[in-house]
Amino acid sequence: MTTDWIDQELERADLEDDRLNRRFAEVLRSLSRHPNVSIPAACNGHAEIVATYRFFDNPTTTLDTILEPHRHATKQRLAIQYRKSKSKTALTLSHY
Repeated sequence: MTTDWIDQELERADLEDDRLNRRFAEVLRSLSRHPNVSIPAACNGHAEIVATYRFFDNPTTTLDTILEPHRHATKQRLAIQYRKSKSKTALTLSHY
């Protein structure tokens, strides 16, 4: 499974620390590979489990700071789809 989407999704992530931003991507990679299991089951070993829990325990990693890059990426995807559908509609209508 490619993780390019993770880099795109987190493009605007700003947890005020490059290490936290990198850890954010790693946590998302681990959890997205196994979204239906617990954090310990999704992680590869004790060190990764501890790092993931420390990431979530960090005061900088609030619900808003974690969700903000996702919100932004979702808005971008919706705007692209809206423009595409609008273009298709315009093309369809121009044939009549």
